[in-house]
Amino acid sequence: LTLVLKYFIHIVSNDKKELKKIVYIYLLYILLHSYFLIDTYAYLIQGVRNDFFTLVDVSGHQRSASFLVMNFIFMSALFIHIRLLSHDKFKKIIFLSSMILYVNMLIAIILSQLIGSNNGAVTITGILFLTILIQISLSFKEHSYILFKYNLKPQSLFFGLASRKLYASMFILLVSFILCASLVMFFITIDLSTFRLFGSVTGHISSVTSRIELLSNFLVQFNVSPIFGNIIVDRLTTGDGTYVHSTIASLLTHLGLIGFFIFMLYIILSFKELYRGKQYLFVTNGLRIYSTLLFMGVFLIAFTSVFFTWHPLWFLFGCIFPALYIENGTRK
Repeated sequence: LTLVLKYFIHIVSNDKKELKKIVYIYLLYILLHSYFLIDTYAYLIQGVRNDFFTLVDVSGHQRSASFLVMNFIFMSALFIHIRLLSHDKFKKIIFLSSMILYVNMLIAIILSQLIGSNNGAVTITGILFLTILIQISLSFKEHSYILFKYNLKPQSLFFGLASRKLYASMFILLVSFILCASLVMFFITIDLSTFRLFGSVTGHISSVTSRIELLSNFLVQFNVSPIFGNIIVDRLTTGDGTYVHSTIASLLTHLGLIGFFIFMLYIILSFKELYRGKQYLFVTNGLRIYSTLLFMGVFLIAFTSVFFTWHPLWFLFGCIFPALYIENGTRK
C-alpha cells in the first residue's frame, strides 16, 4: 500500500491533470462504499437484541471489526493524500467526499457496537477524529506555510510552530464534538447503557474486566522462555487464549526479548525513514504528522487491548511506513 500511495504522489506531482481524475474516482468509490455499508447495517439491525444494542449471535465479531478498521485506515489515508496533493483545488468535491467519509465512519462505529466490538468502535472513532483534525489544521494558512517551508521532525508535533496549530485544531474539534453531542442527547433520548462500550451484557464479564484479570498471567508465561519466547506458551501454561491482551506483553511472552527487540528496531527504522527526504515538503510534512498521530493512536489501543498479531496494526505499518530496500549496500 505504501508503494501504491508513493507512486500515486509521484504521478500527481508530475501531472496535475491526473489529480482531478483521482478526486472523482475517490468520490465514486466512497459513494459505492456508502451504499454497501448502509445495506449491511439495514440487514444486521434486524437481528439486534431487545435489551442490548448488539446482535443475538456475535461470534467472530473481532475479524469483522478488524476488517472495518483496516478499511477506514486505508480510506482515511487515501483521503489525506488527496487533500494534501490538491491543496486549495477542488474544494467542493473534496469537502463533499470528506462529509461522506465521516458519515461512513459514524455508521461503522455503530456497526462495531452492533457486532460487539469495542476495539473497532474506539479505533474508528480515533481515525475519524484524526482525519477531521488534519483537515481543520490545514485550514490555517499559517500552518500550510509551515508545512511548505520547514522540514518537520518528530518533536515538531509536540513542540514548535506546527504543534500550536495542532493544539488549536484539537481544541476546536473537542468543543465542536461536545456541543454536537449535547444537542443530539438533548433532542434524542439515547440510553448509552445499552451500548457495549458503556455497559456490559447481562451474564457476561466486560472486556475491560477480563483483560485486567489476564494481566496476572504475564510473568507465568514470560518465565517459560524469556529470551526466545514460545508461540504456544498460553496453551502450555494457563490455557488457550489466556495471554495478556497487550501487543508489547504478548510479544515478550510469545517471541521473547529477541522478538521484542526486532519489533522495536523495525519501528525505529521505519520512523527514521518516514522523516527522511525533503521533496514535496507540503505533502511530505502533512503525511508525517498524519502518520505519526495515527500510529500513536492505533498503537495505544494495541498496547492496551490486543494480541501482537492484530491485523489492523500490521496493516497500518504497511500503509504509513515507507518501504525499505538495499541497493549496493546503501539504504534507499
